[in-house]
Amino acid sequence: MLDPTRLPRLRTFSACRRRFHSALLEGLAPALSSAHFLSVKALPWSDAMPAPAEFGLRTTDRVMEAGEGAAANRLGAFVQRRLGEYATYREDPGADATSRLSADLHFGTISVRTAILAALEAACDSPQVGSGVSRWLDQLAWRDFLAAALWHFPHVATQEYKAGFRSLPWPGTSGDLQTWKQGMTGYPLVDAAMRQLQAEHFMHNRCRMIAASFLVKDLHLDWRHGERHFMRELVDGDLANNNGGWQWVAGTGLDAQPYFRILNPVLQGETHDPTGAYVRRWVPELRQVPDRYIHRPWEAPTPPAAYPKRIVDHARERLVALELYRTCARAPLGRSTQS
Repeated sequence: MLDPTRLPRLRTFSACRRRFHSALLEGLAPALSSAHFLSVKALPWSDAMPAPAEFGLRTTDRVMEAGEGAAANRLGAFVQRRLGEYATYREDPGADATSRLSADLHFGTISVRTAILAALEAACDSPQVGSGVSRWLDQLAWRDFLAAALWHFPHVATQEYKAGFRSLPWPGTSGDLQTWKQGMTGYPLVDAAMRQLQAEHFMHNRCRMIAASFLVKDLHLDWRHGERHFMRELVDGDLANNNGGWQWVAGTGLDAQPYFRILNPVLQGETHDPTGAYVRRWVPELRQVPDRYIHRPWEAPTPPAAYPKRIVDHARERLVALELYRTCARAPLGRSTQS
């Protein structure tokens, strides 16, 4: 959407967001009339993607359909059915209210401009969807911001953007890393997220943040371990977006989450998956647990025997994380918060 080589070195998303929306208002929106796309729309879609079986492969993974036609269908369904409620339900992983276009945007089976045009046309046809359109355009602006960050600061691909955090100690164990990958940590929302990743090679964005925060702040493992795992597993794996997300969670990147804000996996679950719909979908051991205990099954009168015990105590590991970060000489000190 925005050429990263022409962007100033914006170090905060809010500045990039203003530039992004300014571009829409000043020139892009009027230019995105349907007349500009007639010749493109008249072209046939690309040939159908070969099925895995055609290559002699067998898989039980539930990977979304690929190709331009499938991307166009996803965009159309999202705009027609879910865009108006996007602002309300986008943080609810159980609602499945997102566009699922991240892989299409990454591989180019649909363009950002086409997505923006569809959103703007929807806003013109139905003004009531305006809040959903605005929030969704913000997500597209995030893509530009992270791409620009990688362009201007290529060292973030392998190092912390904030030099003061490059000496962070990481005392986590390889055993805990494997437990996290397998979705067996004993924290329901983290485990549901990691199991969705195994099955669909996709994960809801809110869950990406929660799972990442747990790896870095609760298990005290180098964020690069998680970044590499996501890149291997995600069908929408994108260097700029994946790296930017992990450094945001670790508090080491541009526009970073402050290191002292640590996501509480229980509170996050109760806020964003209050009935446990997402957890029950991916963690069958917990399907009979009452809503009250779905995100803290260890407190249930009869904890489910098939579900693993918590590998760590979040309250304790939160304090450990704060102390680890404070060992960095140039780490900024601040008040401790969690959400």
